[in-house]
Amino acid sequence: MFAWAFARISGLITRTEPPKLFLTMSRQRTLFRGWLRFAG
Repeated sequence: MFAWAFARISGLITRTEPPKLFLTMSRQRTLFRGWLRFAG
């Protein structure tokens, strides 16, 4: 849910489409959690 909300808000702020990366990761929670560890 967090990744989906982040993607939507990012799209609104930049006045573009939401980032596809975060929309994809919002569908797969384990992928998102793994990415957070990698990005951190």
